[in-house]
Amino acid sequence: LAREDGTMVTGRDIMLWTLAHARKPAISVNYFLCKLGVFGGVSVDFTAMGRQAGHKAALILKGSKAGDISIDDAAEYALIFNIARARQLGITIAPELLGSADHVYDTMLLPVTPELFHVLIVQSNGEGLGAGTDVERGMLAELAERGFSEGKNIRVSRIYMQARRKYRTPEHLHMQGLAVLAEVRRVDPDLVITLDDPAVLEVMLPLVDSRYPVLFGAMMLPLELYNTKHRFMDGRVRPGHNVSGVTGAFQLEKSLEAVQVVLPEVKNIVLIVSGSLFWRTEMTRILREEVEQCSQRCRLVSVRVKQAATLAEFKQLVLKANADPNVDVISAVSPLGLTREDGSVSSFANTLQWLFHHQDKPGFTFCASWVQYGYLLSAAIDFESTGRQLGRQVVRVMQGNDPGDIPIENPTDTYLAVNQARAHQLGIELPVDVLEAARKVFYTMEPELAH
Repeated sequence: LAREDGTMVTGRDIMLWTLAHARKPAISVNYFLCKLGVFGGVSVDFTAMGRQAGHKAALILKGSKAGDISIDDAAEYALIFNIARARQLGITIAPELLGSADHVYDTMLLPVTPELFHVLIVQSNGEGLGAGTDVERGMLAELAERGFSEGKNIRVSRIYMQARRKYRTPEHLHMQGLAVLAEVRRVDPDLVITLDDPAVLEVMLPLVDSRYPVLFGAMMLPLELYNTKHRFMDGRVRPGHNVSGVTGAFQLEKSLEAVQVVLPEVKNIVLIVSGSLFWRTEMTRILREEVEQCSQRCRLVSVRVKQAATLAEFKQLVLKANADPNVDVISAVSPLGLTREDGSVSSFANTLQWLFHHQDKPGFTFCASWVQYGYLLSAAIDFESTGRQLGRQVVRVMQGNDPGDIPIENPTDTYLAVNQARAHQLGIELPVDVLEAARKVFYTMEPELAH
């Protein structure tokens, strides 16, 4: 192959570049390429071909005319593999195939270190915070089971947007989003993954129809809401752009059903919504719509939605609901990003410690992993399982599929989690059938883990 300056590139250089950058197996047309490092396949057995040619040469030496000797196809083919290359590609070759192979190479003659597939994960919150953390954990576990490990054959970078703690106003979040987009262009990853709503709003949407494949996870707000802001999908089955992912829409109806099973006397519920302005406003609107629809099926008398932007407002709403005899359950939907009087942000752990010390009525959460902190119960998405779904989509992108051809998925796994310690604190006896039905039962309250 010719360079721009007219000089020629050697076959060795081409092979070195290809083995470093190709992430799919290549068929070897002969033993030598497989020995160099090509994955393998069915190749002509050139030694057997040489014997065929030698036989014809012998006939000529004995007096036959070449024109009287038939032209033959190669009679023998060989199955060959380079398992060193297979390991680089994360491919496991079945033992029965290796056993039937004519030759298996366990080294590569060309000393190639593959260019690692670079995944950039943009987390909306700080390290270890939010549903995106659970999604990432499940995603990496799924990739590892499929032979792709961080630092071994994939490269993973992370950006933490610090939403709800450091950046709260729409202006703050937008500026942080611009900084992340600049970093995306600087590191130039092979795949961008946005987790939780702020990253979806400020990073995923601006990358629509860019040259970067993008996947999302833990998106709590409806897809259609974001699609009206910037069209990223023509439909869920085939999005059609450069974006796909797994939704994380909250499970209000399942949560309300679980509350009525655990606490059959409950009639009135208060939901307290906090967080960034965009999240708080849209979530409040959606909750009210869901509550209105659910009221036709649920046995509840009322489900009211309240908003809090500051820690003082949040505490006031909790204490007021505590004192209201017409309130049976108080659910702090997302007590994140609550500001103190001095402008600082109350940490999630400190907010929960106050909540579980002062809230005298049971509460539920839409995030099952929060039950270990001290919430009474949750019937919610298993975000680690969602991460595994996302991990399978990552593998498809690594294999060369466009996100626009990958269907957007809904979470496939939800479960019931309860906290026995919180029940004891509130003087509630959890029914035996509920404990048996719960996938996770926590016997301690550990709000400090929310740090």
